[in-house]
Amino acid sequence: MSTDPRFATTGPLPLAEAAPITDDDIVRAMEMFGGSFVAGLGQLFHRADRINRERLKVAFPEYWTRYREIAEMKRAQVQA
Repeated sequence: MSTDPRFATTGPLPLAEAAPITDDDIVRAMEMFGGSFVAGLGQLFHRADRINRERLKVAFPEYWTRYREIAEMKRAQVQA
């Protein structure tokens, strides 16, 4: 069996770009790793319409930032 030269490579293959962290990823992290208040915000986010979702993100930016970082760390652990 010979290797097709069209598919041969001499260098490392490029890493695929990871999908960006989404609001759903952040909310899932809030529900899984947050206390009762933060988990409740995650549940509320699921029930909210687009406008109220944005209002929640503006009202609680520190939670959004913290749980984005947690979601990124958890993703990195899974990919390692």
